[in-house]
Formats: sequence, structure tokens, C-alpha cells
Amino acid sequence: MKSWMNSPGNRASILNKNFKCFGMGYEGSHCHLLSLELLAQDFGSGSNESCVT
Repeated sequence: MKSWMNSPGNRASILNKNFKCFGMGYEGSHCHLLSLELLAQDFGSGSNESCVT
């Protein structure tokens, strides 16, 4: 989250009041000496969308 908030584009999306829903995905993998982490964001603003908590 710290990296996202330090990125102007990601920070703008996170703080955008037009988005009603936020989703996040994470995938981590370790293979030998290589470590890989992938993070994804998904924002929603449509009237037919709902957030599940």
C-alpha cells in the first residue's frame, strides 16, 4: 500500500471519491533464488456495482 500511495497515478485512483468499490489481488511465488510478487487493483463506480465486505 505504501508504494501505491507514493505513486501519483495509483494515489489519485485510491483517493478518487467517484470510486465506490475497491478490490485487490495478490499472487506471490518463490522459485530458487527468484521471488515474484504481483499486486492488482480494481476500482468500481457503476450504479449496478456493490461492495462485499
